[in-house]
Amino acid sequence: MTERDQIIELRCYQVKPGLMREWIDAFNNEVVPINKDNDARLLGSGINSSAENEFIWFRGFKNAEHREKTRSLIYEGSPWLKIQDRIRGMLELDSRSETLLKHNEFWEPYEYLIKNEEKKEIQELRTYTIESGRMSDWIRLFNTKIAPLHFKYDVSIHGSFVVSSDPDKFVWVRSFKDEEHQKISNKDIYQGKEWALIQESVRDVLKDYSDNKVITSINWFAD
Repeated sequence: MTERDQIIELRCYQVKPGLMREWIDAFNNEVVPINKDNDARLLGSGINSSAENEFIWFRGFKNAEHREKTRSLIYEGSPWLKIQDRIRGMLELDSRSETLLKHNEFWEPYEYLIKNEEKKEIQELRTYTIESGRMSDWIRLFNTKIAPLHFKYDVSIHGSFVVSSDPDKFVWVRSFKDEEHQKISNKDIYQGKEWALIQESVRDVLKDYSDNKVITSINWFAD
């Protein structure tokens, strides 16, 4: 079983105002251990920097069968049943979203999609809409041109995915060392000669790229 065979959940919650600190404590000390005890893999968590009540986390499973079995173990088990009302009471339930992701098949993902080792690091969760039927063209362009251009300027790409329920949605996570690196690298990438050579091809397949979230990572238990 390789990393690319995983099913990954991108989960976004709206935490009720004033409860983010309490939610993070509960997430780290109760939600994470229950998931780990039942063989769900936690791939990172953080807060949307431009929407202070939005909490984002990634969870991975080996395959669809493993996901179904693990979710049943988690949500039907006594540890979760004891805390579910309190946990859910911290969230705006109507705002919860869950998106299933498939790995870009030519891409080797990082061990964690959101890291917490370096507090100055800026991590972006980017969701693009690709022109209908053009995903294979986009992935080819991303893998052969866009990603290498990022690497040239020392920008990390932690993973890239296609949304399982929408073949025209592409999700990726990238990071910069700090704000200065972000500013300089974006200028080098998007105002450089290499980008000028591919920008028409990018515009041809990329329908919308406005969904960009800067993630502030939190202390969470990776192991």
